[in-house]
Amino acid sequence: MSGALSCIVQKGLTNLSRVRLARPPYGCARHVFSQQRVDLDFDLTTAADLALFYQALLNDGKALDGSRIWQSEMLLEARRIRTGGLIDPIRGITANRALGIVIAGHDGKGNLRGFGRTNSPQTFGHPGFGGQIGWADPVTGISFAYLTNGYDRNDLREGRRSVALSSLAGACCN
Repeated sequence: MSGALSCIVQKGLTNLSRVRLARPPYGCARHVFSQQRVDLDFDLTTAADLALFYQALLNDGKALDGSRIWQSEMLLEARRIRTGGLIDPIRGITANRALGIVIAGHDGKGNLRGFGRTNSPQTFGHPGFGGQIGWADPVTGISFAYLTNGYDRNDLREGRRSVALSSLAGACCN
């Protein structure tokens, strides 16, 4: 990972300031991201942009400028788990899949789904290919993204890194 991890402490949706990954001096960390640009399927994005995307999902579907992107009802419906008791064949646990996202869940196995140990059961997001991850926690208001320009072929190392980074990000409000 090039660049240091940073937290952005947000008051409202427009007053942003960067701080180190630690407990913020006031309020609650709202976005945590690495300072790296990544090429994903020929699109260029940053972890900060992805964290802001998840922040809009937490902000009742509104962008930074206040414009509505999604309807509230649609966002709630998108987070409804649709897989029931379906077992993830790789992890051996319930899949907890909603519409294009994974829900951490109340079974205490959110870390096996790519979330941190400090994330609430309502946390939603998706682990990406080769170690990318993005999520939002409705309980704390934190959105997080970690992107890398490489592919980690070591599944154990990738999983440990994702859980560690997500746990650190989730602890910003604890």
